Amino acid sequence: MNESFSGKDMVLVEGGTFKMGSEMGKPRDWAIPVHTVSVESFYIGKFLVTQKDWLEVMGSSDNIFFGNDYPEVFIQWYQAIEFCNELSKKEGLGCVYNIRKVYSHSNDLDGYGIMRTSVDVNPNCNGYRLPTEAEWEFAARGGNKSRGYIYSGSNNLEKVGWCINKDIDKKKMHRVGEKNPNELGIYDMSGFYWEWCWDKFARYPTGSKKDPDGVISGSKRVLRGGTMNHEASWCTVFFRWSSLPDDILPVGIRLCRNFS
Repeated sequence: MNESFSGKDMVLVEGGTFKMGSEMGKPRDWAIPVHTVSVESFYIGKFLVTQKDWLEVMGSSDNIFFGNDYPEVFIQWYQAIEFCNELSKKEGLGCVYNIRKVYSHSNDLDGYGIMRTSVDVNPNCNGYRLPTEAEWEFAARGGNKSRGYIYSGSNNLEKVGWCINKDIDKKKMHRVGEKNPNELGIYDMSGFYWEWCWDKFARYPTGSKKDPDGVISGSKRVLRGGTMNHEASWCTVFFRWSSLPDDILPVGIRLCRNFS
């Protein structure tokens, strides 16, 4: 594989309207009700952020280094946000996220306090960011070029990703872009590693929405894409999961940027 492949390689997703969610899913998918969503044009990473990308921006990593073209995973949501800002600064772009860390004193008998982090968005900034959940699903479905696949780029997961249903080595790491891309030329959005989205996790709303970016309240953030350690039903373009922003799981980053 060409080692110049990077999470900074972007694909233009032209704006459009689609049906978000699916009645095919089981209740645990949290994919209902199906509702109409419109999104503006945006750029999204062709690949997940690689270990090379991470080291160039952050300088170090707690992960085992497998190689330049392997994804950087086991990233907390807060670390993903910080990476986006650091990459933006490195390239002379504005930072999308305002990150504030506040140490709050505890009234507990042990006397320990808690470091709390809050994040909000500069909406018209030109820097790197995480995709919203709606942007992620629209891109995974193939945008305006969608052929209606249940996985990102195929109805056969083996062509675009991995899953536990097959005889695979669960300890094996895979390079980005080893499987086929979807209709937009985006790789690994089904059955590779979980991907962080910006949104806080909640049940879907009813009615149509334009450029939704999630609910205001809530503690967990959205995960999408499934992993190679899950069954195929977890790897569909509509399956939703979530985790706390400081959890350490097999999760990577797919960068996003505003179109204008």
